[in-house]
Amino acid sequence: MAIVKNIPAYPGKTFNDGYVDGYQSLRPGVVPSVPSYNKVPVGLTPYQWGFTLGEDDARAVGSP
Repeated sequence: MAIVKNIPAYPGKTFNDGYVDGYQSLRPGVVPSVPSYNKVPVGLTPYQWGFTLGEDDARAVGSP
């Protein structure tokens, strides 16, 4: 899992927004299927958690 860096909190945005933004930060133009989620780790907003998971999934697509 990626280390959460300086991802803006964006309290008005959702997990889905963050996931798509994170995924597209590594794979621009690709519209991913957004997974469901249950919990957001303490200290993160849903957007930050979605962004982190989106980046992780985009990296995994390129891995063997």
